[in-house]
Amino acid sequence: MGASSIVCVGVDCRGGKDQLAYAISAQGIIAAGRKFYPTKDEQGIITTATDFLSKENGMERIFQVKGLNCYMAVCYDGFGVRHLNTENPGVDIFLNLVHCFYEKGKGNSGDVYFARKGFAGASMHWGCPVFGAAVFFGREMSERWLTGVLYSGSKSVQTFKYADNEMTWTERVEVAEGIETAVIHRYTVTR
Repeated sequence: MGASSIVCVGVDCRGGKDQLAYAISAQGIIAAGRKFYPTKDEQGIITTATDFLSKENGMERIFQVKGLNCYMAVCYDGFGVRHLNTENPGVDIFLNLVHCFYEKGKGNSGDVYFARKGFAGASMHWGCPVFGAAVFFGREMSERWLTGVLYSGSKSVQTFKYADNEMTWTERVEVAEGIETAVIHRYTVTR
């Protein structure tokens, strides 16, 4: 990591009842956000932020990288910005920290659903690229899975196909340790 590196992490605590996102630089935590848009199964169970711009412990969830404003979302929040008809608060990049995807039949496995409706939907609604990070449990990450989506199409996200993505990564890096592998896609974003 270089001196200007920022790492974003999603944190679940209290058995998933708190779902948070943090941006951390060499100076410490620089931004924080709590999930604001729960799934139907989570309503009334998890602690949520009052809205999509709520501060968490006095910290904004928007931070800057190289002059670009970055917004941190927690999992289903990507769906929330569109469903709640929120306005883009001056964000250039939308970061969605998704929990995980399991093998089909063994838990949440909706990676395509997330890419199509969550990432593409948020990108279309706010007019900016969406980048997502997730853990794939007990299965390989699809070679085609979209870690970055830019979609300005006029078609509904219901019909969004991976080929409709207006963004492509410029570099793919795999870091393996034992049975664990991290796949990192590098993108170039300009205003």
